[in-house]
Amino acid sequence: MPHNPRIINVTPALAAKWLEKNNFNRKLKPAAVATLVGAIRRGEWHTGNDAVCFAPDGTVLNGQHRLHAIVESGTTVPMLIREGVAREEQLVMDQGKKRQAYEQMDIMGISGGSAKQQLCRAILLYDDDYGPTGRLEGITNTEIIALAQGDETMDTAIKLMQSLGRQVKGARVAMISLGFYLLLHAWPERVEEFHSLLCSGANLSEGSPILKLRTILLRGDIPQSNTASRKKLLALFLKAFNYWVDEKDVEVLVWRSYEDWPKPFTKASYAKLLQGRARALAGQETRRRKAAS
Repeated sequence: MPHNPRIINVTPALAAKWLEKNNFNRKLKPAAVATLVGAIRRGEWHTGNDAVCFAPDGTVLNGQHRLHAIVESGTTVPMLIREGVAREEQLVMDQGKKRQAYEQMDIMGISGGSAKQQLCRAILLYDDDYGPTGRLEGITNTEIIALAQGDETMDTAIKLMQSLGRQVKGARVAMISLGFYLLLHAWPERVEEFHSLLCSGANLSEGSPILKLRTILLRGDIPQSNTASRKKLLALFLKAFNYWVDEKDVEVLVWRSYEDWPKPFTKASYAKLLQGRARALAGQETRRRKAAS
């Protein structure tokens, strides 16, 4: 007969000892363990209502990923455990539907739904120097909720993406909302005009980088089926903005994986670029005069 559930502090040594009898379980998923390790190290761990279960002989029936995470993190955490569980009960474990972050957001009164969940994930996986990189540790609902509560710029970025999506096929994706989010933080005064031109395509020259980006989105040239293609779309979005700010026409809008990641211009960074160009031109003129004399 099963013992009543109880909460105990599980040390890495105790978790390792329990795992010695983990021979009646599904295949271990390292990515799931990594996500739990990250949650433990960030202080996001909560006991929850899902117990680590043991058969009468001590065999682990449920909770192996959590136990491995305790071992790998080297951290003691409280856990709910049940002992003396019939092995047949394992057949009905994990059958409930996992609560998605946007569902928890709705419960907590946070607007934005699945679009905000997707944007939060994209932000958390973004690196300023390398773009969307992914990470070994997965994204937890706790991280998404914390970000969703703390940055109102996301709501504006999502609205810009959605309004663009009504005009331009292929724009209603998380990478476009992430693009607007980055621009709003980089140079917010230029975002409205950039968005308007991208929506309408009106009065744009043949070489306009905005027109090139708009055409790519309309034709669906970059399918959003994998990380590489999503990264490419965001890179083109940011490059189009930078070319437009710099008043440059382009024959073709491209980004290759060996290129540096295109950081969006800020007012300060663009002013610095112009100053550098002015100094370079002045230096060329000085050298020309010296050579002529």
